[in-house]
Amino acid sequence: TIVSPLGDFEYSINGTDYQAGLVFEELASGIYEVTVRNSDDTTCVSTATVVEIDLAPNGPDAPVSSGDILECAEEPLQTLDANDAISVGIDETVVWYDQANGGNIVATPILNSIGTVTYWAEAVSDLDPTCVSSERTSVTLTLDNCSIALVKEGEINSSGDCTVLGDSITYTFSVYNLGSSPITNIELTDPLLEDPNPFVEIVFVGGDDNNDNNLDINEIWIYTATYSISQADLDIGEVFNQATVNGLVSGSFEVSDLSGTSVENDNPTIIELCQDLSIELEKAGIFNDENGDGAAQSGETITYSFTVINTGAVTLYNIEINDPLVPVQGGPIASLEPGESDNTTFSAVYVITENDIDAGEVINQATVVGEDINGNTIEDLSDDPEDLSDVDLNGNGNPDDPTIIILPQVAGAAFEIYNGLTPNNDGLNDHFRIDGIEDYPNNNLQIFNRWGVLVFERDGYNNSTNAFIGKSEGRTTVKEDDNLPTGTYFYILTFIGDENPGESNYSGYLYLNR
Repeated sequence: TIVSPLGDFEYSINGTDYQAGLVFEELASGIYEVTVRNSDDTTCVSTATVVEIDLAPNGPDAPVSSGDILECAEEPLQTLDANDAISVGIDETVVWYDQANGGNIVATPILNSIGTVTYWAEAVSDLDPTCVSSERTSVTLTLDNCSIALVKEGEINSSGDCTVLGDSITYTFSVYNLGSSPITNIELTDPLLEDPNPFVEIVFVGGDDNNDNNLDINEIWIYTATYSISQADLDIGEVFNQATVNGLVSGSFEVSDLSGTSVENDNPTIIELCQDLSIELEKAGIFNDENGDGAAQSGETITYSFTVINTGAVTLYNIEINDPLVPVQGGPIASLEPGESDNTTFSAVYVITENDIDAGEVINQATVVGEDINGNTIEDLSDDPEDLSDVDLNGNGNPDDPTIIILPQVAGAAFEIYNGLTPNNDGLNDHFRIDGIEDYPNNNLQIFNRWGVLVFERDGYNNSTNAFIGKSEGRTTVKEDDNLPTGTYFYILTFIGDENPGESNYSGYLYLNR
């Protein structure tokens, strides 16, 4: 607009003359020199005025947005600012509103609480505050409570009362959305089911109620997998593990969780395994007739061999043998797996004493002790593999017959009791032989089994007409004519009167071997 103090005037813009009141073509933006003069006196001309024209006929362009801002809430809670997503042109300023059209100006377009808010940005020219963009650009701010939870539970599938190799655990995985937005791209991983362990597939069971492949707020997704229990698991006595779940909120924000025993924790899932610890010891002996005379003398020896068997389901370690009769050489056995045996590590040599000669036998038991990886111990009394009685003295399921070595005696003595009996009709030791018993007919012989039950009794016992041949002829609880089993028995020989072999009675052990 050109204003002149002259009544009638003309003007010139950059040398082009115009008459007042006439419309001329719109000028482009630029710098111009303007003069005015009197229409009646063209010599009356004003000085030139420099005018800068900045034309924006449509206003500034709408602000440019880099996109809505969505973040998962942190601790402490962060603040989102819509200005971080907006840019405008040179010499322009952003003014924020709470509506797309009209509305109220927002001084600070921020969000600092869980939820969502939208602001609208308008561009305003710095050169002319009345010159604004014809459209506003929206920016939505979202602070989401992004949270996912994984619960892992397990149940043992056992073939018996105690866990053994080949049993399994069925795991159930429950995935929860604890946030305020759907979660996509759910991925469940468990190192227990991956290399170096055999691969096990985790199978989706259900829970996607609307079949949209999103873990929605009110959904619980269920997975299962079956794990085969290993020997290492049995040895430790438990399976200790955690799985991990991952997902995406709004396609870009990752959420994850370590499995727990409930939604509120991340405690590892521990499945306790029943441990079957069991060990068996066999002790066998051989009399060494060093001088070859067929009889045992003081100073000769017995060689003992030991076989250790792991009869349980758990690997045993640091296995040792204790024997009150003789020092045991060898050992300890470092480890013995279930079903494995060792008959070479331990041995012993016993020197026969005069007392042993008098007794006519050497009776003894050793003890084996082992431990599992956690230090729990297991032990067993030795068993004589030649004794088929298989009496389980300690009730652990393994036989515990003492090892009995009969010491052969010199024949032809005036009075001699032989402790061995093999009633197989081969003409050797077929009956309980007592040399010289015929010279002392006024006698009574009683034989008892290891439980104290009388299995044989005879007055006037002799070797020819009424000898004990391994059959039950007792007067009490054992049925007559039954063949007695292999085992150790106890005899009492009593003499009546003054004439006897030197004692009023004899007693000792008798070994019956079929």
